[in-house]
Amino acid sequence: MTPTLHPDSRPPRWRWLRPLLAWLPDVGAFCGALVCAVLAALLVGSIGGCGGGVGTEGTGTFTSVGSGPITGLGSIVVSGVRYDDSSATVSDDDGNGSDRSKLALGLVVDVEGGAVATASDGVTLTATATRVRTRRALLGPAAGIDLASGSLRVLGQLVLVTGDTAFDSSLAGGLAAVADGQLLEVWGLYDASRTGWVATRVAPAAAGSTYSVSGPVASVDGSQSFTVGSQRFAGSTAGLAAGTIVQLKLQSAKDASDRWQVSTQRADDRLPSQSDGAGLEGLVSAVASATRFTVNGTLVDSSAARVDGTVAVGARVQVRGSLQAGVLVATRVQASAPETVRGFELKGTPSALDTAARRFLLRGVTVAYAGAVFDGGSAAALVGYTGTLEVKGRLSADRQVLEATSIRFKD
Repeated sequence: MTPTLHPDSRPPRWRWLRPLLAWLPDVGAFCGALVCAVLAALLVGSIGGCGGGVGTEGTGTFTSVGSGPITGLGSIVVSGVRYDDSSATVSDDDGNGSDRSKLALGLVVDVEGGAVATASDGVTLTATATRVRTRRALLGPAAGIDLASGSLRVLGQLVLVTGDTAFDSSLAGGLAAVADGQLLEVWGLYDASRTGWVATRVAPAAAGSTYSVSGPVASVDGSQSFTVGSQRFAGSTAGLAAGTIVQLKLQSAKDASDRWQVSTQRADDRLPSQSDGAGLEGLVSAVASATRFTVNGTLVDSSAARVDGTVAVGARVQVRGSLQAGVLVATRVQASAPETVRGFELKGTPSALDTAARRFLLRGVTVAYAGAVFDGGSAAALVGYTGTLEVKGRLSADRQVLEATSIRFKD
């Protein structure tokens, strides 16, 4: 029979463990809390790095970038985000200072700003812009104007006009108002499937302006010759290959070999390699797989994204996500045909109301409201109204009027 030991009769060599054992519950609780805290911190960090959080795309020191045509004014709307540009620095393609008043519908821009947040309506994305830089595609004389196909050529580059191509007010009538040889500025999105630019805005250029071309190199023809689109250029080919996107400044005359002569050239500016929030609007130039494609020289990974529409070469896409090591890791992709009319939006206080013509001015744009659906007011309420309107609509055939489809009274 084994004897039963009284607790105090245990061998002395084990008695020193009793105080330590008494502390074990507290030590266990502390370690458990510590492990939970560490795991929580790691989880929060990984969520922030993936663009999570409530109402914003990311946490911590935040930067966001957007690139695409301006589709709204009063704050500018770029790649689906409404940017407050009231304190932003504005510059042109060459880095020269410009004025906010020159920001117009259809201009293609790069925007740098702060956190992208979701507005109280749960839909609108907003941010504060710190820097806006315009990205012109072409500047040169118009040629080959074809009203039937809605196209023309500038410096040998094909320019396609759609229902969303905005024209400067001096070009009343749109493409029909452009004269052969007229010096033009063109902003647009490059369509690799048609080897041309889908114009988002067209405006007259000042006399004496330096000719310029942007686009991917089609071929390198020698040490001093290369092709962009279907036009040959005389200039250095160092570092160039098919697909390289370049920006060229040209002399105002061709050489004896019918080549435009390059005075300066540089690689196209790219989006930064890292950004917590990023938006990009453009045309798909290449599709590598079901989840990887290229837009404006930027590789997009859509493996974890919600994708609406069909992504194919030539499709117009609006992508949101984050830039990681130069890749836009998408959370949302919206794709459509390049000719699909998306329209524009304006926000601000109306002026110059003409009740007979059913028109008013908003952000320098004439708005026709005869066919609009009103929210929070009526056409009669426009008389004497000094609050804020949100207007959505499409351009008229002559490109001089925004034909409103909806008007919302904000105040």
